[in-house]
This record gives sequence, C-alpha cells and structure tokens, in this order.
Amino acid sequence: MIGYQPKPKGLGIHDWFKDKIGVTPKTWKVITFLFRVLPSAAKLTKYPLIGPMIKWALMFSPYDKRYTQGITLPLNIDLTGATQKTPVPIDLMKDAIRKSSYILALNRCLCRDSHHCQNYSHEIACIFLGKAARITEKHGLGRIVTAEEACLLVDRAAEQGLVGQALWIEVEQYVWGFEDETMENFLEFCFCCSCCCTAINITRNSTLDIRRRFKSSGWQAEVNDECILCEKCAPICPQHAITYDKQRALVSTECFGCGLCNSVCPTDAINLVMREPLKEKVEDYFTGLKLDL
Repeated sequence: MIGYQPKPKGLGIHDWFKDKIGVTPKTWKVITFLFRVLPSAAKLTKYPLIGPMIKWALMFSPYDKRYTQGITLPLNIDLTGATQKTPVPIDLMKDAIRKSSYILALNRCLCRDSHHCQNYSHEIACIFLGKAARITEKHGLGRIVTAEEACLLVDRAAEQGLVGQALWIEVEQYVWGFEDETMENFLEFCFCCSCCCTAINITRNSTLDIRRRFKSSGWQAEVNDECILCEKCAPICPQHAITYDKQRALVSTECFGCGLCNSVCPTDAINLVMREPLKEKVEDYFTGLKLDL
C-alpha cells in the first residue's frame, strides 16, 4: 500500500452528496435494513463477476488502493498467574480515548438495531474519535461525551462480554457522511456481538483477502487439554482459523484474537494468549493511514 491520500475538498460537491445520503434519524430504518443484508451479500464475494462487483462497491478493492482495516481489541483478558502488570487491549483503547480531541458516542448500535438483538444492550454503541465524526452529531445520531464517560462505556461493554474492535472502514464515509478531507481524522471503537456485528459477519462470510484486512492486536486463541471436541468453536470463528484433529481443536495464525470461541467453549478449553507485545498506540496498527485524532 502506498498510503491513503485524502481527497481535496474542491467545490465540495462530493461532500454535499455524502451529507445528503448520510444516515439520519429519519433514514435509520433504511440503513438498518442494508446492514442486515450486507453479511449475506458478503457470501457472494467468492463468485466470479458478482464477487468483484461487491468488493468494489464496499471499497475493498482494488486491494492496493483501499485502506479498510480493523484491529481486534479483546476487552476481557484473563491475566491469572501474571507476575507483573501486562498492558492489555482495553488499556490501549482507553488511552486513545483520553488523547482524542473529539469523542462522540452513538445513541444506538446500528448493528444490534439492524438485527433486533435480544442479547445485548442497544445503548452500548460505537465510539467515534476525531473531527470527522462531527457530521454524525449534526445528523442527530450521537452525542459528545467526555473521556471519562467514554471509558465507562468501554467498561460496560467489557462487562457484557462484547468484543472490542478499532475500525477504519472506508465505505462508511457514505454511511455517516464524513467529509473528504477529514477521513484520516477518524477512528471508531465498536463493541461487537457475534450475532449482530456487521463487520464480524462480513469478515466471516467473505474471501480471504477481505478477512486479512482485520487483524489481531497481538492476542490469539490457544486450546488446552480440556478440549472435548464439541466442535462449537469453529462455526463462530470470523477468520475460519479453527479446525479439528482427532484430539482437539486447532487454531491457525489467521486468528485475530476476538475470543468468540472462548465464549462458546463449555469446558474453558480456549484462552487468549499474547503472541506479540502491544504497540504503543492504536494508530500504530493501521497501515497506510496517518490517523490524527
């Protein structure tokens, strides 16, 4: 990747267009319908002709000119037995929040509203960082919050067992109406459930080139001797990283450490372990982007 180049504002026609089609409270139900069908559409990415069209429409291709990326930040890391304080992803998330110049919390989770989720709170929704998100406030979809309020929201998400993700999704400029020149002034923290999350389910249903845009922050699943081969973990894995041999589940290096497999394991045979130390800040995980939050 050469590096993302924000479009100049120019006459502002492109920004005007995005502002007009960006979701508002009046069009919320329309967007929830689209988010409900997108994961199913992602299954078509493996087919000739229609697959490349879908990837282009979702701004996943051409691969070397698109910059959609995601980093998994598991919020519940078990440090039992650790002899010293180990930095964990939730700390990285909170540090980015405290350093951000603009913090907006969405009023509702778009994904959980899309699927009428009965398992998790719809009020635990994405946190947007950076001035690009001001358009979302203008459209009446979120509210400015303090760093302390945002960190409390992160804690609530962790208590519910949700998966943390840091995402920069290029096509979302058309969902929310982000202005061209501010696209590098944006990062979202999502709190995802496997039943509803559009990003997780698109990843699960897509081809490998799309799945590899979503990576681990250094943590991966590991299977211990308690595995009873119940085979509940592989179907829920977004990265298709779990297979089985005759004795236990096996986890490949494609694992991005979301911990969903752990959540369905009946014998606690799967734990998240640190394979690489955390980077200094969340922005360091994003390739080709000069994020200024």
